[in-house]
Amino acid sequence: MLVLIAQRRLLPGVVMLFSFIFVVLYIAGIIGTAMQLFGGPNINNQCNTYVNNMPQRGPSINTLAWLQQQNICQCWNAAFAFWIIGTVFWVWIMVMAGQVNANQYG
Repeated sequence: MLVLIAQRRLLPGVVMLFSFIFVVLYIAGIIGTAMQLFGGPNINNQCNTYVNNMPQRGPSINTLAWLQQQNICQCWNAAFAFWIIGTVFWVWIMVMAGQVNANQYG
């Protein structure tokens, strides 16, 4: 993309269009993840009820199953955390782009 911009072959309208599509998909993804993790009959409550409040110890098949369930719950939490971190970086990039744009025309 940077090479095309440097060669003046990439139109700003095309970049804006794809940026808008990216933002819509990004917002849909974060809302979908949040609804599954924290909405109605949600994953977070299921994890608290069946995994976090019922720890298993000792070498048994129940401990192995509990470890697998705990891993799934932690993966859901990590996915949501990655969405939040990505949002922070996206806002930071937009601020930086606005500053560059202001310096370019100012």
